[in-house]
Amino acid sequence: MSRGRELVVCRCEEVTVGDVQDAVRAGCRTLQEVKMATRAGMGPCQGRVCRTLLERLASLEAPPAGAAALTKRLPVYPVPLGQLEEEGQP
Repeated sequence: MSRGRELVVCRCEEVTVGDVQDAVRAGCRTLQEVKMATRAGMGPCQGRVCRTLLERLASLEAPPAGAAALTKRLPVYPVPLGQLEEEGQP
C-alpha cells in the first residue's frame, strides 16, 4: 500500500486518501456519491475541515459528472440532558 493512500482526508470519520480513491474507482461519479460511500464530510464538523481537500482529491481521481458542492448540514452541538428535560416540562 502506498504511503499516500494512508493520509487522512476527513479526521472526523477517519477517511483516507485510499478510501476516496477506492470509492471513485468503484463507480462513485459525484462528490455526493463519494461522501455517501466513505462518510467523508459527515462527521461533527460537517465537512468544514475536509470539504476542499475532498473535492480536489475526487476531481483528480475522476472528474465528477455534473459535480455540485457537497451538501451542508447545520453544525452539531452537544446539548445537556438537563436542558432537554427543562424544555419538555410544562
